[in-house]
Amino acid sequence: MDYSIVEFVPSINFSAFFFFPRRLFSNPTVKTMLEMSGETKKRKTETAAEKHQRQTANKHNTLLNKQKELLKKDIMKKRGLLDKALHAEIQV
Repeated sequence: MDYSIVEFVPSINFSAFFFFPRRLFSNPTVKTMLEMSGETKKRKTETAAEKHQRQTANKHNTLLNKQKELLKKDIMKKRGLLDKALHAEIQV
């Protein structure tokens, strides 16, 4: 017997959830898994130059994101200092 999980979810008690036969994956999940396996096959067939280009792009994106986060922290720190100075000036 092959039961779909979706058919039983509204009517079952979760304590009894694992005691009936069911499919482990829904059709969209299986489709996604197959698409992902196709992507891995593409990566296996890519040339060394394409692999190097992809790795370089990933590396640059990582560096860019790190730099962006550092700049955000720096801006927040400076904004906090300016805010403190403004509050001190207002209180005097």
